[in-house]
Amino acid sequence: MDPIESILASVFGFHQFRGLQEQVIRHVFAGGNALVLMPTGGGKSLCYQIPALVRTGTAIVISPLLALMHNQVDVLNQRDIAAVSLDSSQDEQQMRAIEQRVLAGQYKLLYVAPERLLQPGFIQLLRTLHERHGIALFAIDEAHCIAQWGHDFRPEYQRLSILHQCFAQIPRIALTATADLLTQKEILQGLAISEQERFVASFVRPNLAYALSDRPHAYRHLSDFIRKQPKPSGIIYASTRSEVERLYRQLRILGMPALCYHAGMSHNERQSAYRAFMDHDQVIMIATVAFGMGIDKRNLRFVLHHGLPRSLEAYYQETGRAGRDGAFASAHLWFNTHDALLLQQRLGIGQSADNAHHQNRVSTLLHFTVHPECRRVNLLRHLGENSLPCGICDHCRNPPTALDATEAAQKMLSCIYRSGQRFGARHLINIILGIRTPAIGSYGHDRLSTFAIGKDWPPYYWNLLLRQLLAEGFILGNADQPGLALTTRSREILFDRKAFILHIPGDSAVSTATHTPLLQALNAWRASTAHRLNVPENAILEDQSLIELARLKPSAEDELHVISGLGLQQTQRFGAQLLKVIASCASS
Repeated sequence: MDPIESILASVFGFHQFRGLQEQVIRHVFAGGNALVLMPTGGGKSLCYQIPALVRTGTAIVISPLLALMHNQVDVLNQRDIAAVSLDSSQDEQQMRAIEQRVLAGQYKLLYVAPERLLQPGFIQLLRTLHERHGIALFAIDEAHCIAQWGHDFRPEYQRLSILHQCFAQIPRIALTATADLLTQKEILQGLAISEQERFVASFVRPNLAYALSDRPHAYRHLSDFIRKQPKPSGIIYASTRSEVERLYRQLRILGMPALCYHAGMSHNERQSAYRAFMDHDQVIMIATVAFGMGIDKRNLRFVLHHGLPRSLEAYYQETGRAGRDGAFASAHLWFNTHDALLLQQRLGIGQSADNAHHQNRVSTLLHFTVHPECRRVNLLRHLGENSLPCGICDHCRNPPTALDATEAAQKMLSCIYRSGQRFGARHLINIILGIRTPAIGSYGHDRLSTFAIGKDWPPYYWNLLLRQLLAEGFILGNADQPGLALTTRSREILFDRKAFILHIPGDSAVSTATHTPLLQALNAWRASTAHRLNVPENAILEDQSLIELARLKPSAEDELHVISGLGLQQTQRFGAQLLKVIASCASS
């Protein structure tokens, strides 16, 4: 029997290859190099594990994370494959013992971090191993880390050119779940792999439904979301450690089975959280992007980004951790305009920045959030693949509505300019709606010509407008101070009267958000209440709640409980006032 097919069946329990697996395996077995792009869950690991078992010698696997190495070694050992990692969790005595067994040829796969591989002493160990028993291949896992402008850049990966310099005749196989064309080019050049040795599988995940929406202000929306999941086992990504901690505490208070993971925790704390997540079903991991690379938990039903990811490539890879068992799963992204500004500031992007690569990645991500077409079509196009509409994303289920917003865009751009190009979205929207907050008064912005010129639109529309202006490059985060500023493209709308079409999400509640007198009255009530209590408007009620109130027009207090985001405490405090506003509009 063919040795490759024999190992596939007897060791790994599969009776046929998937996609490009066989083509890659036979190419590497014959001594060829390869760059392999396969989606998360697509079977990348077999592409180097099977050649490692059929070729002479020990395969050296370069992996960026301890958890990833340990997981792979555990899985292989369970299949009676001699595999080991050499890493910082071991003491000096343990490492010396492993090195001696490596030199004795006792392992078929050795996992190391790039930092260790680059040590002169380790290179010498590899030379000795090669002379005694042979090196089967070098596998560079998570190879996108080599790209300087990628989403998981590790400078040590760029020094892996030492592999083809010192071991030119040994096959090199680089593997990743996501890489745009620029990143692919960097990998090929960095590892001296030819263009003809690139293997790119389809990135389509037919069981994964994408949905994007505004991030709610209240934590109760998050617990409501989790309770609605058919099997609440998933990952929630937040951009900072402090936000991870806040979400974790809130969900634990609400009785959710939550775990926590970020780089600020000790190694033992992270390992404990990782093990608990892998060993139990129906748990939610709340984490920064320090968690998840290479995680093989098959039954995750959702991934939720609580804020914008770092790039569209990162988003694709991170969402791909859901539904690896092939069953239906969902990928959710909750964000707001402020997230985009924070992302730009975190990457050092502004009008004076010359970081074109980061600028392009952020712009591409923002464009994805506002583009009206199928989410999967948009996402895969960026990865170089054409796709038919998926039929299951939020845009396919509820297509967005196009609205000519040229005049509104002119008003907002003028407002940004006249207020000094240094204020954020909420302040600008308060100006244009004519809401006299303490900040508006202290800056004298109630005397601007743009004050109250946008009352004909609700706050939700203005938020959408700002986000789309930002995504299409008509405004940008100010490089010198927080806030929004005009760009050279702004004059296309302000002076050249370029048409600006706003795409309004087709969600059933949002699509009915046409600006009615009742919604105007509810917005005015919320603004005055927030001003009186000296709190942000969304601390009173979210836009979504006002939209539902205007649509459903409840007439009694017991009918208020069906309104999303209107809890018992708020009903007791504001219920009578809301019913009065609704009744007065109905009678006028």
